[in-house]
Amino acid sequence: MRAPRLTAVKHNLIVTLPTLALLLVACSAIGGQTASTPPSSGPSSSPAPIASPTLPPAPSVQPSTGPSTQPGTTPATGLDGRQFVSVTVEKNGTLQPLVTGTKIRLTFSGGNVSAAAGCNTMSGGYSVAGGNLVVGELATTEIGCPADLQAQDTWLSNLLVAGPQLALNGPNLVLTSGTTVVTLLDREVAEPDQPLVGITWGLTTIIDGDIASSVPAGVSATILFTADGKVQFDSGCNAGGGNYTVDGDSLHFAQIVTTTMACPGPRGSVETAVRAVLDGDPIKFSIDGTTLTLQVDDKSLQYDAAMDVTSPLPDDSLPPR
Repeated sequence: MRAPRLTAVKHNLIVTLPTLALLLVACSAIGGQTASTPPSSGPSSSPAPIASPTLPPAPSVQPSTGPSTQPGTTPATGLDGRQFVSVTVEKNGTLQPLVTGTKIRLTFSGGNVSAAAGCNTMSGGYSVAGGNLVVGELATTEIGCPADLQAQDTWLSNLLVAGPQLALNGPNLVLTSGTTVVTLLDREVAEPDQPLVGITWGLTTIIDGDIASSVPAGVSATILFTADGKVQFDSGCNAGGGNYTVDGDSLHFAQIVTTTMACPGPRGSVETAVRAVLDGDPIKFSIDGTTLTLQVDDKSLQYDAAMDVTSPLPDDSLPPR
């Protein structure tokens, strides 16, 4: 059979290769011509070259898994240092609603982009190549969220790593991927920073170190600063109030009095978290659009002006001073 004969030939050639080489040289000398290439049926002293495959043209969009430059090394002019908020999402020219009460937020800073769509926050390096947004591997927080918010997070992550086309025109940012078009507006235009005073801020998020938790359903906590230096708050169970002063980015509370009801369950947990911050001094504060953050050490409270409600505390409900 053919296979055994090839094996035998290979073995025989290995043994007699030096002799074969000498014979070829001798034949070349006798004929006065260079020895011809051995026929294809015989072995060669070196392997035949392998033809290089014909590569397709390089794609105009860098694949998200391996951009030519490390994401974050070439932030786009006019993009870095800004935050954008979604205005519309369209697919095939039809508006696609987001989960009720949510928006897409993209923040570009120092060659990194952070993105949120109402649940977790994802972040990673970015660059702009050939008019496309190139995003590296995204790290994400791990807050448990309802299925619709989780699905929206996944959709946003897939959109970003797909290398969408990017168009920036003043305050307007448009990302296009296939038939999906996301239009965003500079946050300072869409949501200008709200004033500290005169808004009843509603608590949305409690942060303890690296852990962020949403306020449990059915629990409400608010805070209101008035122009005459008074502060009123509901800590999730008890109400309180007193005086405040502002020193740069710090708040100082004084003469605070509160009710003293027992607070079991989720209301008690929120009460504990709120008082851990409000009882501190000084309290660092910052306002980013509609979000007020109060912080003491590694504990923070985030309030939302969009939840502006009626005063959390009528004057006659405070205990006497």
